[in-house]
Amino acid sequence: MSRAGLACVLAALLPMAACADSLPTVAATIGGERFRLEIAATGEEKRTGLMHRESLAADAGMIFVYPRMARRAFHMKNTRIDLDLLCVKDDGELARVHRMPAEAPRAPDESGLAYERRLKHYACPRVLYIIEVPMGTAGRLGLEPGAVLDLPHARLRDVLDKAHGR
Repeated sequence: MSRAGLACVLAALLPMAACADSLPTVAATIGGERFRLEIAATGEEKRTGLMHRESLAADAGMIFVYPRMARRAFHMKNTRIDLDLLCVKDDGELARVHRMPAEAPRAPDESGLAYERRLKHYACPRVLYIIEVPMGTAGRLGLEPGAVLDLPHARLRDVLDKAHGR
């Protein structure tokens, strides 16, 4: 088994572990700064997102890639780091920005359903990409709806297609 595969197995067994090394990455320019974004293209990668991470570098993040524009909603399930959520259209235009503080973890006596119901949901209009970066990034870079992000659309589409066997 590869090292990345082993990391993912351990991540399933140990909530503190992460299998970030196994995700493809892409360089993107956001607000004039370069970021290294992990690409979440499969359903499982999107469900896991940045769960259980203890930190995120200032120039790092995750981009969730979808096959078509649609409304999306995110929440901070099992996410320990404060994030900015960038809702991005197919042409790279920023549609909405959310500040998402980490939620209190699930209490020992709290059911999974009760935990998920109390999580705040952050809605995006019709978008193709969702980007999560450390909280405060959008404000620091002056990002507001209408800004255009320099994303490698062809590379993102290629990773999505490969993830779905196309």
